[in-house]
Amino acid sequence: MTETNIARTRSSSADPEYGGGEFLRYTGAVSGPFSSITWSETSTISDYVDSNFHDRRNNGEVFNNPCVLEVDEFSCIQDEDVYFSYWDANDATKWSRWQNGNLSNYALNYWGAGYDPSNCTAADPPLDVERRAKSRCLANVDSTPYEFAEDIGEIRETIEFLRNPIASIANVARAYKLKKQQVDRIKDAKKQAKALADLWNTYRFAFSPLLRSVMGVAEALAEWESIGRPARRTAHGKSDDLSKSELEYTSNVNGVYFPKYRKVCSNHIESHAVIYYEVSNPLADWRFKLGLRLKDIPVTLWNLYPLSFLYDRLWNISDMISGIVNFLDPNVTFLACSETRKQTKTTNLSFVGCTWFPALYQAAISQPDSVQWKNFQYRRAVWEPQVLDVVPPITWRELVKDITSITDLIAITLGRLL
Repeated sequence: MTETNIARTRSSSADPEYGGGEFLRYTGAVSGPFSSITWSETSTISDYVDSNFHDRRNNGEVFNNPCVLEVDEFSCIQDEDVYFSYWDANDATKWSRWQNGNLSNYALNYWGAGYDPSNCTAADPPLDVERRAKSRCLANVDSTPYEFAEDIGEIRETIEFLRNPIASIANVARAYKLKKQQVDRIKDAKKQAKALADLWNTYRFAFSPLLRSVMGVAEALAEWESIGRPARRTAHGKSDDLSKSELEYTSNVNGVYFPKYRKVCSNHIESHAVIYYEVSNPLADWRFKLGLRLKDIPVTLWNLYPLSFLYDRLWNISDMISGIVNFLDPNVTFLACSETRKQTKTTNLSFVGCTWFPALYQAAISQPDSVQWKNFQYRRAVWEPQVLDVVPPITWRELVKDITSITDLIAITLGRLL
Protein backbone atom coordinates (compact mmCIF):
# COMPACT_ATOMS: atom_id res chain seq x y z
CA MET A 1 0.00 0.00 0.00
CA THR A 2 1.49 3.31 -1.12
CA GLU A 3 0.25 6.80 -0.26
CA THR A 4 -0.06 9.11 -3.28
CA ASN A 5 -0.42 12.91 -3.34
CA ILE A 6 -1.43 14.78 -6.49
CA ALA A 7 -1.95 18.54 -7.06
CA ARG A 8 -3.33 20.17 -10.22
CA THR A 9 -4.21 23.72 -11.30
CA ARG A 10 -6.23 24.79 -14.35
CA SER A 11 -7.52 28.19 -15.45
CA SER A 12 -8.88 30.23 -18.36
CA SER A 13 -8.62 33.95 -19.14
CA ALA A 14 -11.31 36.38 -20.11
CA ASP A 15 -12.04 37.55 -23.61
CA PRO A 16 -14.20 40.50 -24.74
CA GLU A 17 -17.19 38.23 -25.26
CA TYR A 18 -17.21 36.84 -21.74
CA GLY A 19 -15.27 37.81 -18.65
CA GLY A 20 -13.37 40.75 -20.10
CA GLY A 21 -16.04 43.07 -21.36
CA GLU A 22 -15.51 46.73 -22.17
CA PHE A 23 -16.67 50.24 -21.37
CA LEU A 24 -18.19 52.57 -23.95
CA ARG A 25 -17.20 56.12 -23.03
CA TYR A 26 -18.81 59.42 -23.91
CA THR A 27 -19.27 59.46 -27.67
CA GLY A 28 -18.92 55.71 -27.95
CA ALA A 29 -15.15 55.30 -28.02
CA VAL A 30 -14.13 51.88 -26.73
CA SER A 31 -12.05 51.58 -23.58
CA GLY A 32 -10.88 48.06 -22.94
CA PRO A 33 -11.37 45.21 -23.15
CA PHE A 34 -10.64 44.39 -19.51
CA SER A 35 -8.94 41.00 -19.22
CA SER A 36 -8.69 38.75 -16.16
CA ILE A 37 -9.04 35.14 -15.05
CA THR A 38 -12.66 34.02 -15.46
CA TRP A 39 -12.31 30.43 -14.34
CA SER A 40 -9.73 28.53 -12.33
CA GLU A 41 -9.51 25.27 -10.45
CA THR A 42 -6.94 23.92 -8.02
CA SER A 43 -7.21 20.39 -6.68
CA THR A 44 -5.15 18.21 -4.36
CA ILE A 45 -5.70 14.57 -3.47
CA SER A 46 -4.11 12.19 -1.00
CA ASP A 47 -5.02 8.54 -1.45
CA TYR A 48 -3.55 5.04 -1.27
CA VAL A 49 -2.60 2.76 -4.14
CA ASP A 50 -2.81 -0.99 -3.46
CA SER A 51 -0.87 -3.27 -5.78
CA ASN A 52 -2.84 -6.05 -7.50
CA PHE A 53 -6.03 -4.52 -6.10
CA HIS A 54 -8.51 -6.34 -8.38
CA ASP A 55 -6.97 -9.78 -7.92
CA ARG A 56 -6.77 -9.37 -4.16
CA ARG A 57 -10.34 -8.08 -3.96
CA ASN A 58 -11.60 -11.03 -6.02
CA ASN A 59 -9.86 -13.33 -3.53
CA GLY A 60 -11.90 -11.86 -0.70
CA GLU A 61 -9.41 -9.34 0.70
CA VAL A 62 -11.01 -6.25 2.23
CA PHE A 63 -9.60 -2.74 1.68
CA ASN A 64 -10.37 0.25 3.84
CA ASN A 65 -8.11 3.29 3.37
CA PRO A 66 -8.49 6.98 4.19
CA CYS A 67 -8.66 9.55 1.40
CA VAL A 68 -8.56 13.36 1.23
CA LEU A 69 -9.56 15.48 -1.77
CA GLU A 70 -9.87 19.28 -1.89
CA VAL A 71 -10.93 21.40 -4.87
CA ASP A 72 -10.99 25.21 -5.05
CA GLU A 73 -12.85 26.73 -7.99
CA PHE A 74 -13.43 30.29 -9.15
CA SER A 75 -15.85 31.15 -11.95
CA CYS A 76 -17.74 34.06 -13.47
CA ILE A 77 -21.53 33.65 -13.52
CA GLN A 78 -22.48 35.41 -16.73
CA ASP A 79 -25.65 37.39 -17.37
CA GLU A 80 -26.04 38.65 -20.94
CA ASP A 81 -28.51 41.37 -19.88
CA VAL A 82 -26.37 42.98 -17.19
CA TYR A 83 -25.38 46.62 -17.63
CA PHE A 84 -23.79 49.33 -15.50
CA SER A 85 -23.88 53.00 -16.49
CA TYR A 86 -22.51 56.06 -14.78
CA TRP A 87 -22.49 59.67 -15.91
CA ASP A 88 -21.21 63.09 -14.90
CA ALA A 89 -23.60 64.59 -12.32
CA ASN A 90 -23.24 67.99 -14.01
CA ASP A 91 -23.20 66.89 -17.63
CA ALA A 92 -25.32 63.84 -18.56
CA THR A 93 -23.78 63.75 -22.03
CA LYS A 94 -20.59 62.51 -20.44
CA TRP A 95 -21.36 58.90 -19.71
CA SER A 96 -19.82 55.46 -19.57
CA ARG A 97 -21.57 52.13 -19.90
CA TRP A 98 -20.28 48.62 -19.37
CA GLN A 99 -21.14 46.05 -22.00
CA ASN A 100 -20.38 42.35 -22.39
CA GLY A 101 -18.34 40.40 -19.94
CA ASN A 102 -18.73 39.95 -16.17
CA LEU A 103 -19.21 43.25 -14.35
CA SER A 104 -18.64 41.85 -10.85
CA ASN A 105 -15.31 40.43 -11.98
CA TYR A 106 -14.35 43.83 -13.39
CA ALA A 107 -15.34 45.64 -10.17
CA LEU A 108 -13.29 43.30 -8.00
CA ASN A 109 -10.20 43.77 -10.13
CA TYR A 110 -10.64 47.54 -10.60
CA TRP A 111 -11.94 48.64 -7.17
CA GLY A 112 -11.37 45.63 -4.96
CA ALA A 113 -13.69 44.26 -2.27
CA GLY A 114 -12.13 45.66 0.89
CA TYR A 115 -11.29 42.22 2.32
CA ASP A 116 -11.05 38.61 1.15
CA PRO A 117 -14.28 38.27 -0.88
CA SER A 118 -13.93 34.48 -1.21
CA ASN A 119 -14.30 33.88 2.54
CA CYS A 120 -17.51 31.90 3.20
CA THR A 121 -19.39 33.50 6.10
CA ALA A 122 -21.97 30.70 6.46
CA ALA A 123 -21.41 28.80 9.70
CA ASP A 124 -21.41 25.01 9.91
CA PRO A 125 -24.99 23.61 9.88
CA PRO A 126 -26.41 22.85 13.34
CA LEU A 127 -27.14 19.15 12.72
CA ASP A 128 -24.45 16.62 13.62
CA VAL A 129 -24.64 14.84 10.26
CA GLU A 130 -21.82 12.42 11.04
CA ARG A 131 -23.51 11.16 14.18
CA ARG A 132 -26.83 10.79 12.39
CA ALA A 133 -25.29 8.90 9.45
CA LYS A 134 -23.48 6.46 11.75
CA SER A 135 -26.64 5.77 13.75
CA ARG A 136 -28.61 5.13 10.55
CA CYS A 137 -25.88 2.87 9.19
CA LEU A 138 -25.79 0.68 12.31
CA ALA A 139 -29.60 0.44 12.19
CA ASN A 140 -29.45 -0.78 8.58
CA VAL A 141 -27.06 -3.66 9.27
CA ASP A 142 -28.60 -7.06 8.47
CA SER A 143 -31.85 -5.37 7.45
CA THR A 144 -34.81 -7.32 6.08
CA PRO A 145 -36.46 -6.71 2.69
CA TYR A 146 -39.93 -6.36 4.28
CA GLU A 147 -41.16 -5.47 7.76
CA PHE A 148 -44.46 -7.12 8.61
CA ALA A 149 -43.82 -7.48 12.33
CA GLU A 150 -45.80 -4.34 13.09
CA ASP A 151 -48.76 -5.67 11.10
CA ILE A 152 -48.62 -8.88 13.15
CA GLY A 153 -48.35 -6.81 16.34
CA GLU A 154 -51.61 -5.08 15.48
CA ILE A 155 -53.20 -8.52 15.27
CA ARG A 156 -56.78 -7.39 15.62
CA GLU A 157 -56.61 -5.02 12.67
CA THR A 158 -54.57 -7.57 10.71
CA ILE A 159 -57.12 -10.37 11.22
CA GLU A 160 -59.94 -8.08 10.15
CA PHE A 161 -57.95 -7.18 7.08
CA LEU A 162 -57.10 -10.80 6.21
CA ARG A 163 -60.75 -11.86 6.40
CA ASN A 164 -61.65 -9.55 3.57
CA PRO A 165 -58.93 -7.18 2.29
CA ILE A 166 -61.20 -5.42 -0.21
CA ALA A 167 -63.90 -4.82 2.39
CA SER A 168 -61.32 -3.47 4.86
CA ILE A 169 -60.10 -0.87 2.38
CA ALA A 170 -63.69 -0.05 1.41
CA ASN A 171 -64.66 0.49 5.08
CA VAL A 172 -61.79 2.88 5.71
CA ALA A 173 -62.50 4.73 2.47
CA ARG A 174 -66.19 4.99 3.43
CA ALA A 175 -65.30 6.38 6.88
CA TYR A 176 -63.02 8.92 5.25
CA LYS A 177 -65.76 10.02 2.85
CA LEU A 178 -68.35 10.39 5.67
CA LYS A 179 -65.98 12.51 7.75
CA LYS A 180 -65.26 14.73 4.75
CA GLN A 181 -68.99 15.29 4.23
CA GLN A 182 -69.41 16.13 7.91
CA VAL A 183 -66.66 18.74 7.73
CA ASP A 184 -68.47 20.56 4.93
CA ARG A 185 -71.62 20.89 7.11
CA ILE A 186 -69.94 22.15 10.30
CA LYS A 187 -70.16 25.90 10.84
CA ASP A 188 -68.48 26.24 14.26
CA ALA A 189 -64.78 26.99 13.68
CA LYS A 190 -63.56 24.96 16.66
CA LYS A 191 -65.60 21.89 15.75
CA GLN A 192 -64.58 22.20 12.12
CA ALA A 193 -60.89 22.30 13.09
CA LYS A 194 -61.38 19.15 15.19
CA ALA A 195 -63.21 17.43 12.32
CA LEU A 196 -60.48 18.38 9.84
CA ALA A 197 -57.85 16.98 12.21
CA ASP A 198 -59.79 13.71 12.52
CA LEU A 199 -60.16 13.56 8.75
CA TRP A 200 -56.42 13.94 8.19
CA ASN A 201 -55.60 11.40 10.89
CA THR A 202 -57.97 8.88 9.29
CA TYR A 203 -56.24 9.30 5.95
CA ARG A 204 -52.63 9.32 7.25
CA PHE A 205 -52.81 6.67 9.96
CA ALA A 206 -55.54 4.31 8.76
CA PHE A 207 -56.11 4.46 5.03
CA SER A 208 -52.50 5.06 3.87
CA PRO A 209 -50.91 2.34 6.09
CA LEU A 210 -53.53 -0.14 4.99
CA LEU A 211 -52.75 0.51 1.34
CA ARG A 212 -49.01 0.20 2.01
CA SER A 213 -49.60 -3.17 3.71
CA VAL A 214 -51.60 -4.43 0.72
CA MET A 215 -48.90 -3.33 -1.71
CA GLY A 216 -46.16 -4.80 0.51
CA VAL A 217 -47.83 -8.21 0.66
CA ALA A 218 -48.36 -8.26 -3.11
CA GLU A 219 -44.74 -7.27 -3.76
CA ALA A 220 -43.36 -9.83 -1.30
CA LEU A 221 -45.36 -12.64 -2.91
CA ALA A 222 -44.20 -11.61 -6.38
CA GLU A 223 -40.51 -11.51 -5.39
CA TRP A 224 -40.53 -14.35 -2.87
CA GLU A 225 -38.27 -16.77 -4.74
CA SER A 226 -35.76 -14.11 -5.80
CA ILE A 227 -35.16 -12.69 -2.31
CA GLY A 228 -31.65 -13.66 -1.23
CA ARG A 229 -29.31 -12.98 1.68
CA PRO A 230 -25.61 -12.85 0.76
CA ALA A 231 -23.10 -13.73 3.45
CA ARG A 232 -21.39 -10.37 2.95
CA ARG A 233 -23.42 -7.20 2.59
CA THR A 234 -23.00 -3.45 2.93
CA ALA A 235 -25.03 -1.12 5.15
CA HIS A 236 -25.27 2.61 4.47
CA GLY A 237 -26.33 5.64 6.45
CA LYS A 238 -26.56 9.14 4.97
CA SER A 239 -27.32 12.58 6.34
CA ASP A 240 -26.81 16.18 5.27
CA ASP A 241 -27.54 19.73 6.37
CA LEU A 242 -27.21 23.22 4.91
CA SER A 243 -26.67 26.70 6.30
CA LYS A 244 -26.77 30.04 4.47
CA SER A 245 -25.84 33.66 5.05
CA GLU A 246 -26.44 36.86 3.08
CA LEU A 247 -25.14 40.38 3.56
CA GLU A 248 -24.57 43.64 1.69
CA TYR A 249 -21.61 45.90 2.36
CA THR A 250 -19.80 48.90 0.90
CA SER A 251 -16.06 48.96 0.36
CA ASN A 252 -13.88 52.06 0.67
CA VAL A 253 -11.30 52.74 -2.05
CA ASN A 254 -9.05 55.66 -1.07
CA GLY A 255 -12.01 57.57 0.33
CA VAL A 256 -13.20 58.27 -3.22
CA TYR A 257 -14.87 55.14 -4.63
CA PHE A 258 -17.44 53.21 -2.58
CA PRO A 259 -18.39 50.04 -4.51
CA LYS A 260 -21.33 48.08 -3.10
CA TYR A 261 -21.47 44.28 -3.05
CA ARG A 262 -24.00 41.60 -2.15
CA LYS A 263 -22.54 38.39 -0.74
CA VAL A 264 -24.51 35.12 -0.55
CA CYS A 265 -22.85 32.09 1.06
CA SER A 266 -23.88 28.49 1.65
CA ASN A 267 -22.26 25.68 3.62
CA HIS A 268 -23.46 22.17 2.76
CA ILE A 269 -22.17 19.16 4.72
CA GLU A 270 -22.91 15.55 3.78
CA SER A 271 -21.97 12.43 5.71
CA HIS A 272 -22.03 8.87 4.41
CA ALA A 273 -21.30 6.01 6.82
CA VAL A 274 -20.61 2.53 5.41
CA ILE A 275 -20.28 -0.85 7.13
CA TYR A 276 -19.14 -3.90 5.17
CA TYR A 277 -20.15 -6.87 7.28
CA GLU A 278 -20.51 -10.64 7.27
CA VAL A 279 -23.31 -12.79 8.69
CA SER A 280 -22.23 -16.19 9.97
CA ASN A 281 -25.58 -17.91 9.26
CA PRO A 282 -27.22 -16.06 6.35
CA LEU A 283 -30.47 -18.01 5.99
CA ALA A 284 -33.02 -16.40 3.69
CA ASP A 285 -35.97 -18.10 5.41
CA TRP A 286 -39.51 -16.73 5.77
CA ARG A 287 -38.65 -15.02 9.05
CA PHE A 288 -35.93 -12.99 7.37
CA LYS A 289 -38.00 -12.21 4.29
CA LEU A 290 -40.96 -10.94 6.31
CA GLY A 291 -39.00 -9.23 9.07
CA LEU A 292 -40.27 -11.61 11.77
CA ARG A 293 -36.99 -12.66 13.39
CA LEU A 294 -36.44 -12.51 17.15
CA LYS A 295 -34.05 -9.58 16.66
CA ASP A 296 -36.88 -7.63 14.97
CA ILE A 297 -39.11 -7.77 18.07
CA PRO A 298 -37.56 -4.88 20.10
CA VAL A 299 -38.03 -2.24 17.41
CA THR A 300 -41.50 -3.64 16.63
CA LEU A 301 -42.57 -3.15 20.25
CA TRP A 302 -41.42 0.45 20.04
CA ASN A 303 -43.25 1.04 16.74
CA LEU A 304 -46.47 -0.23 18.33
CA TYR A 305 -46.21 2.46 20.99
CA PRO A 306 -48.69 5.32 20.29
CA LEU A 307 -47.15 8.21 18.34
CA SER A 308 -43.75 6.50 18.22
CA PHE A 309 -43.24 7.76 14.66
CA LEU A 310 -43.61 11.33 15.93
CA TYR A 311 -41.00 10.79 18.63
CA ASP A 312 -38.69 9.27 15.99
CA ARG A 313 -38.82 12.50 14.04
CA LEU A 314 -37.49 14.33 17.08
CA TRP A 315 -35.09 11.63 18.27
CA ASN A 316 -34.91 8.45 16.19
CA ILE A 317 -35.38 5.80 18.86
CA SER A 318 -36.19 3.17 16.20
CA ASP A 319 -32.70 3.54 14.70
CA MET A 320 -31.14 3.45 18.15
CA ILE A 321 -32.90 0.20 19.11
CA SER A 322 -32.04 -1.48 15.79
CA GLY A 323 -28.44 -0.27 16.07
CA ILE A 324 -28.03 -1.73 19.57
CA VAL A 325 -29.47 -5.09 18.47
CA ASN A 326 -27.16 -5.23 15.44
CA PHE A 327 -24.12 -4.13 17.42
CA LEU A 328 -24.67 -6.91 19.97
CA ASP A 329 -25.60 -9.62 17.43
CA PRO A 330 -22.88 -12.32 17.66
CA ASN A 331 -23.71 -13.54 14.13
CA VAL A 332 -22.67 -10.21 12.58
CA THR A 333 -18.99 -9.35 12.04
CA PHE A 334 -17.88 -5.92 10.87
CA LEU A 335 -15.19 -6.29 8.19
CA ALA A 336 -14.59 -2.66 7.16
CA CYS A 337 -16.20 0.59 8.26
CA SER A 338 -15.70 4.13 7.03
CA GLU A 339 -17.28 7.57 7.24
CA THR A 340 -17.10 9.99 4.33
CA ARG A 341 -17.61 13.71 4.86
CA LYS A 342 -18.28 16.06 1.96
CA GLN A 343 -18.31 19.79 2.60
CA THR A 344 -19.10 22.37 -0.08
CA LYS A 345 -18.67 26.05 0.75
CA THR A 346 -20.01 28.38 -1.92
CA THR A 347 -19.63 32.17 -2.02
CA ASN A 348 -21.39 34.32 -4.64
CA LEU A 349 -20.39 37.98 -4.80
CA SER A 350 -22.31 40.51 -6.90
CA PHE A 351 -21.39 44.10 -7.65
CA VAL A 352 -24.62 46.06 -7.07
CA GLY A 353 -23.59 49.71 -7.37
CA CYS A 354 -21.07 52.44 -6.62
CA THR A 355 -21.00 55.95 -5.15
CA TRP A 356 -18.32 58.61 -5.41
CA PHE A 357 -16.98 61.30 -3.08
CA PRO A 358 -17.48 64.01 -3.85
CA ALA A 359 -20.70 63.22 -5.74
CA LEU A 360 -19.22 63.70 -9.20
CA TYR A 361 -21.12 60.83 -10.80
CA GLN A 362 -24.47 59.09 -10.74
CA ALA A 363 -24.92 55.40 -11.55
CA ALA A 364 -27.52 52.80 -12.51
CA ILE A 365 -27.24 49.01 -12.66
CA SER A 366 -29.49 46.23 -13.92
CA GLN A 367 -29.91 42.80 -12.30
CA PRO A 368 -26.32 42.09 -11.19
CA ASP A 369 -24.18 39.19 -12.35
CA SER A 370 -21.79 37.50 -9.94
CA VAL A 371 -18.52 35.71 -9.40
CA GLN A 372 -18.37 32.46 -7.46
CA TRP A 373 -15.86 30.74 -5.23
CA LYS A 374 -16.43 27.11 -4.35
CA ASN A 375 -14.41 25.03 -1.93
CA PHE A 376 -15.09 21.28 -1.92
CA GLN A 377 -13.56 18.94 0.65
CA TYR A 378 -13.88 15.16 0.57
CA ARG A 379 -12.53 13.23 3.55
CA ARG A 380 -12.94 9.47 3.99
CA ALA A 381 -11.83 8.15 7.37
CA VAL A 382 -11.62 4.65 8.80
CA TRP A 383 -14.37 4.15 11.39
CA GLU A 384 -14.39 1.73 14.31
CA PRO A 385 -18.04 1.56 15.50
CA GLN A 386 -18.67 2.03 19.21
CA VAL A 387 -21.84 1.45 21.22
CA LEU A 388 -22.40 5.20 21.57
CA ASP A 389 -22.52 5.51 17.77
CA VAL A 390 -26.05 4.08 17.85
CA VAL A 391 -27.31 7.23 19.62
CA PRO A 392 -28.72 9.68 17.03
CA PRO A 393 -28.74 13.47 17.44
CA ILE A 394 -31.85 15.49 18.26
CA THR A 395 -33.54 16.56 15.02
CA TRP A 396 -36.03 19.31 15.85
CA ARG A 397 -36.52 20.30 12.23
CA GLU A 398 -37.77 16.84 11.26
CA LEU A 399 -41.05 17.72 13.01
CA VAL A 400 -41.70 20.47 10.45
CA LYS A 401 -39.44 19.49 7.54
CA ASP A 402 -42.25 19.51 4.95
CA ILE A 403 -45.99 20.14 4.54
CA THR A 404 -46.92 16.56 5.43
CA SER A 405 -44.92 16.64 8.67
CA ILE A 406 -46.40 20.00 9.66
CA THR A 407 -49.94 18.78 8.93
CA ASP A 408 -49.33 15.60 10.95
CA LEU A 409 -48.17 17.64 13.94
CA ILE A 410 -51.10 20.08 13.74
CA ALA A 411 -53.72 17.35 13.24
CA ILE A 412 -52.46 15.25 16.16
CA THR A 413 -52.24 18.31 18.42
CA LEU A 414 -55.74 19.51 17.55
CA GLY A 415 -57.14 16.00 17.89
CA ARG A 416 -55.86 15.81 21.47
CA LEU A 417 -56.57 19.37 22.58
CA LEU A 418 -60.03 20.00 21.11
